[in-house]
Amino acid sequence: MFTAEQIQAASAKVTSGAEYPLFVRALKLMGVVTYEHFVVDGSTVYAGANQEQVRIMPPQVVTFTVNATSSATKLQEALKAHQQGMTNYSTFCQQAAEAGVEKWICNIQQHTISYVNTEGNTLLQETIPIG
Repeated sequence: MFTAEQIQAASAKVTSGAEYPLFVRALKLMGVVTYEHFVVDGSTVYAGANQEQVRIMPPQVVTFTVNATSSATKLQEALKAHQQGMTNYSTFCQQAAEAGVEKWICNIQQHTISYVNTEGNTLLQETIPIG
């Protein structure tokens, strides 16, 4: 069983998108199998194999308005910049909202992350290099 404190400690070590695979590896070691991150309020629901769930709200909730019109191209541009360490997490979330991303779903067992719009359509799915 994992705890909110464990997840928050692992998350605190990530300062850019370039370090994201390290965070996912830490989650995997804790027993997290999936998580959903909601762009609008920054909340994340982490789930384990035995139905356990932990919902984490950011300490300071910053809300974003998700664009009703989604753009995979804008999302890809934002991701590229973030993965190269050119933007911080808050900026990436803002850019994702502008690209129409409602949430992203990380499947740790399959090493994938799917960016989903408000209609429930996947705009982009990436493979996470966990190693």
